[in-house]
Amino acid sequence: MGLPLVILIIVGAAALLAVVSACYLLAYRRNANRALDTRKKGRRMAPPFKVIMASTVIILIAAVFISYLAGYKTAYDRMEGEEDAWGQTFYGEITGIEAANVGGSLEVRGLQVNGINFRGDFTMDVYPETVLEWRHTRIELSDLREGDTVSVTFTGPVMESYPAVLQDVVRVQLLDDVLE
Repeated sequence: MGLPLVILIIVGAAALLAVVSACYLLAYRRNANRALDTRKKGRRMAPPFKVIMASTVIILIAAVFISYLAGYKTAYDRMEGEEDAWGQTFYGEITGIEAANVGGSLEVRGLQVNGINFRGDFTMDVYPETVLEWRHTRIELSDLREGDTVSVTFTGPVMESYPAVLQDVVRVQLLDDVLE
């Protein structure tokens, strides 16, 4: 997983501050040595502590601004892509099963623990690509029974009919303690 972006920004800001401070101290020392060697007044330079303080403030403000923008973009990307990347999951009880030669279909009634949009009746096709599992073990559609409690993860839109139709079911997970 890599380092979080905020840590990279803080380390980058600290490195930039160190480089700016070192460059200014070198220039200040050169100007002071030149003035001492030639006994002439050189160009007047601001004292190093003032320049370091000013550059620290400027770099910290820039780092905070960049961190804010990076966090905003990350949150926006997560909110916009959440449905497609992870899908939505709800819990339900199987009310009907139809097996076919390839796959089949399930009818599920959402449980009361779900949000208001997932408490109704749903129907969904189960394809060979759909993951059916119980305790992280693959199972078959024939292992499911009416009355079993399942979690259903899907992506894509929900057809608003009765019962609602889920088009892209990714995973059906049996939640019962015993596989009958």
